[in-house]
Amino acid sequence: MKISLFVDNYTGYKFIELLIEKKDFDYKIYTYHPNFKRSQKIYDFSKFAKYFNITYLASNRYENCKTKIKNCDFALCIDWTKDFFTNSNYPFCTLYYHPSLLPMYRGYGAISEQFYRGVVKSGLTIYLPNEKVDAGDIIYQKKINIQFTDYPVDFINKCIVELYHFLNLLKNNQINLNEKKKQNENLSFYLVRKRQKDALIDFNKSAYAVYNHIRAFSHPFFGAHAFINSEKFIIWKCAIEKWEGNFGTPGEVIEKNKNGIEIACGSGSIFAHTIEINNQLFKYEDIPIEKNSLINQL
Repeated sequence: MKISLFVDNYTGYKFIELLIEKKDFDYKIYTYHPNFKRSQKIYDFSKFAKYFNITYLASNRYENCKTKIKNCDFALCIDWTKDFFTNSNYPFCTLYYHPSLLPMYRGYGAISEQFYRGVVKSGLTIYLPNEKVDAGDIIYQKKINIQFTDYPVDFINKCIVELYHFLNLLKNNQINLNEKKKQNENLSFYLVRKRQKDALIDFNKSAYAVYNHIRAFSHPFFGAHAFINSEKFIIWKCAIEKWEGNFGTPGEVIEKNKNGIEIACGSGSIFAHTIEINNQLFKYEDIPIEKNSLINQL
């Protein structure tokens, strides 16, 4: 059985790293050519060329690059363009990975949205694509817990481990495609792709809501941001300090100590542990924001 992996972005990159760690090299790798990518974060897959045969594609449509895709029985797509194969005929079976328990959280931004909403019970889905994004028949699902202290990278790492387990099942002919399950459309909903403007922190919300917002946009995403004296900064890591109560004007720095800066919320407060200003990281007591500073003031 010849399995090809179509990989992109952070999840695809980390999955290839796991394959190398496992010394499992029996796959053809397809990814996008760096010059084709328009995103701010571009992952360099060329470092894996000594382990895998890597083919770079310069189109996000199968029809435009199908001559490069050869000798394949199964294509497993990991963080890959969702409509890459749409309306195309291809001589292999295509499977897509999605970081939620479909049919819930369809579309791009599933991980951020689940953290934003405070989801605790999540998982991954492998499905057969059809003409509708993330709506194909389910081949495999695995439930994964999101712990209260987890961030997106933690959830992705858990998904990658389970994804590798699925790959081994597939490779050993232990996946029966005839046992596919249709998705329950009554439970389905689609997400709008997250944009930079969505990451602005609203400290008028509760500490719990602010905490989940910051987690939702943390690595490998672009980070939840705020402004102080018109200067933008990103909060990468934080913790809830006080769950509820009025401790100051929302956005006011009410304490600074070895744990970082404590910021009042609409109810409760958070401690920001790691922030970024002008591409420079600051942690704990080194954060250059003083007590009584006002963040996101109109």
